[in-house]
Amino acid sequence: MINFFRGKNYLRVENVLTLAKGRGKVYIEIKEAKPKTIIEIVEKTGMMHDTFFLG
Repeated sequence: MINFFRGKNYLRVENVLTLAKGRGKVYIEIKEAKPKTIIEIVEKTGMMHDTFFLG
């Protein structure tokens, strides 16, 4: 199996939320992460009211 993300740059959830704050809404689809961890990150960045979750 080829690792799709190998050698590629990507933003962490914290970075995306920080960049989006005050600019719009964020949609997060939770596939493999623990929901509690994602919610803690969203709360920490102050984006809870601007984030939609699926998962």
